[in-house]
Amino acid sequence: MLSQLKVAVGFAFTGVVVGEFVASSRGLGYLLNFAQQNFNASLSLALISLIVAFVLLLFAAFGALERRLLAWRSDR
Repeated sequence: MLSQLKVAVGFAFTGVVVGEFVASSRGLGYLLNFAQQNFNASLSLALISLIVAFVLLLFAAFGALERRLLAWRSDR
């Protein structure tokens, strides 16, 4: 269950950004949409890199939480 939570949190954050992309007036998704409409490739790539880095950070944090909570389990 914890390993699925780790994956789901990353998808949830990505879903929030996509929601902002479609129907918001602020946030990372809105800024990404604005940058794409103005052909600002450097800002678009920077925002995409920021989103990927944050999702990987969330994934690592939940991985560490999973290892801590399931320390009794042997992976060998």
